[in-house]
Amino acid sequence: MDEVKSALPEPPRSFRTPEEAMSGKGAVRSGQEKYERWPYSLEDYLKSFVGMPVRVGCVLPNGRYFEKAGKLATVGTNFIALRSTGTGDLILLDLAAVKGVTVSETPGSQS
Repeated sequence: MDEVKSALPEPPRSFRTPEEAMSGKGAVRSGQEKYERWPYSLEDYLKSFVGMPVRVGCVLPNGRYFEKAGKLATVGTNFIALRSTGTGDLILLDLAAVKGVTVSETPGSQS
């Protein structure tokens, strides 16, 4: 029985682009990815809003609350990156500190 192999061929594997690998999917792509995963976590859900204006509320370990606004640039495994609309700076935020995210439908609705 150990000699019997599956009739299905091994799915092809390839390497992802650096942007795809940085998004938390890993560096190797298998041929079995035919559908998107259900958004089981905040990071999975936020990936669908990359490029949209957002406002992110965060809590620091000392209990202080702050908000950052900008265009969602990328979502990693444990961080998100915002591109500041005023200066163009890249702002990195730890997902563990994020307590809320507001996604704007129109680019000009952010203050």
